[in-house]
Amino acid sequence: MLLWDLRNRKAIGRLDYKDAVGSGMVAFDPSGVCFAVAYSTVINGTENFIKLFDARNYADGPFSSWSVPGPEIKGIEFSADGNKALVYTTESHLMILDSINGQMKFIIRDFGNDNGKVMATFSPCSKYVVTGCERI
Repeated sequence: MLLWDLRNRKAIGRLDYKDAVGSGMVAFDPSGVCFAVAYSTVINGTENFIKLFDARNYADGPFSSWSVPGPEIKGIEFSADGNKALVYTTESHLMILDSINGQMKFIIRDFGNDNGKVMATFSPCSKYVVTGCERI
């Protein structure tokens, strides 16, 4: 993960996760105070991790870390109200987590998406999730 200051044209921070499969996914919370890094490992089967960082003190390491069960994570996003995190995976699972403690609220998987490239987003009111899918 690289942190860029767009005024300087170069990365000002770097966080490495050597065991991660592919690159980590990153999302800022709506307030801009913290950001989440989500990544998967395959050392002992697939394991997913989400780590929360204070944007001003990211070099101090995460202030919270969660292990998330399920298929490999492909993206993460915070709801506009900041209370939920949406995680999407390689096997078309959408997971809604409590953004404070990482507790699983529910899983959405009642849709078809054979290519494994599901994307999703919260509505502006944070009450709905929309996703593209090939079939219901």
